[in-house]
Parts: sequence; structure tokens; C-alpha cells
Amino acid sequence: MKKIFRSIFFLIFVLLTIQETNLAAFENNLKSSPREKLLMDFGWKFHLGSASNPKDDFGYGTEAIFAKAGDGAGAIRPEFKDSSWRTINLPHDWAIEHDFVNVNDGDVAAHGYRPVGRQFPKTTVGWYRKSFEIPSADLGKRITIKFDGVSRDCNVWLNGHFIGRNLSGYGEFFFDVTDYINFGKKNFLVVRADVSNYEGWFYEGAGIYRHVWLIKTDPLHIPIYGVFVKSNVKEKFAEVEVETNIINQYDES
Repeated sequence: MKKIFRSIFFLIFVLLTIQETNLAAFENNLKSSPREKLLMDFGWKFHLGSASNPKDDFGYGTEAIFAKAGDGAGAIRPEFKDSSWRTINLPHDWAIEHDFVNVNDGDVAAHGYRPVGRQFPKTTVGWYRKSFEIPSADLGKRITIKFDGVSRDCNVWLNGHFIGRNLSGYGEFFFDVTDYINFGKKNFLVVRADVSNYEGWFYEGAGIYRHVWLIKTDPLHIPIYGVFVKSNVKEKFAEVEVETNIINQYDES
């Protein structure tokens, strides 16, 4: 009986050792992986803007913010003080934070009969700001910011530079922001979302209502949506075709 217990104990010891070794190897591989995907859902600043009054919209539209690269104004500027803004975590929907209204309007109906849409300009625009740092050791990597969903018409800036625009609240989108990153310093990401016009005929949120990701890759990498799989299932066997795209963004091939 003692021999049996010794054998069982030894077997458990071996299994635990193997598991610990595999876990350590997995963690080491993860740390050395050329691709990192980091969640950016926490510690955002939020404030309502205005769809009709620039003064209540942090001066948006009163300056030529698209005329010169990096020439942002108001809440777009990195040095803008947002300490009075509300701190939130994503996903976030500012429409559901308001009381119901009994208004026969398509914009209002699409947002669950909340005061959102052209009839309610004071609660139809939302601003988001987030500060984050990228270590100096990441210099040379490609940096991408990916939004899983923002409702609805949104503009995105990084460190005062206009990065891009997305019009649909139902599709994810992403930007390569490598050229605008301050490595080893603070970076400021700004999103302005406008839900003046509804998109569908069912409930729509207002704001960054899905996750946001920071993706780091080597210059030589598989891009987002870079792998395509096709299958052909037959009676006795199946064929699988895999196509992978590789992007080389090194200065030299």
C-alpha cells in the first residue's frame, strides 16, 4: 500500500512539474512575442459637448483644426486640462444615462427614447480623452489603435494630430498611429462622437460602446484581417486553403 501511495505521489509531483514548466514556457513565449494586444478600456475622461453651440463643444468648428497637421484646438490639444471631466471605463453609452422622453422622432426612437438626436443638441455629442504611455523600448515597433465600435460619427486625434474618421457604429476600425506616438512619454487620445443622425431601426448606443485595443507589432508582421481560410467539404474529405498576407514595413527589405 505504501508503494502505491508513493507511486501516486510521485506521479502527481511529475504532472505538477510538467504543468509548471509548460506554464512558464508559455509565459516566456508570450513576453517575447512580437505582437502585443493591450486593452485600453480603463481610465478614460468623458464630457458632453454640443451639436449646436461651439462654446459648449470646446470650440470645435471655430478653428481650422484640419488645415495643418497637429494643429488641434480645445479638447483636442494634449495640454488641455480635463481634470473636471468624469472618469469612466469602457464600454460606455451616454444615452442610457438620461431619462426617457416621449418624443416622436426617429433619432430619439433609435436611442431607446432618450434625449439624443437633432432635437437635443446638448446631449448629442460626447468627448473622450485618454492618456497613456508607450515605453521607449518599443521604439521601432508598429503601433495600432483599434476600436471595436463607436456610435456613431466619430473623429479621432492622437497628440493633436487628426488620425481619421468613422461613420458607422456597427463596424470596427483601426489606425496605424506609429508616426504620432511619443515613445517614453505621455500620449493623448481624443475621440469626438456625434449621434445627430441614427443609422439603423433598432437601439443604438451613443459613444465608445465597445472595447478599444492597443496593438504592438514588429515592422514585419501579419496585418489585422491578414489571414483568410477557405474550406471545401466533400463527402469523404475536406480541403482547407489558408492564405496569409505579410507586411514588411522595415526601411530595407
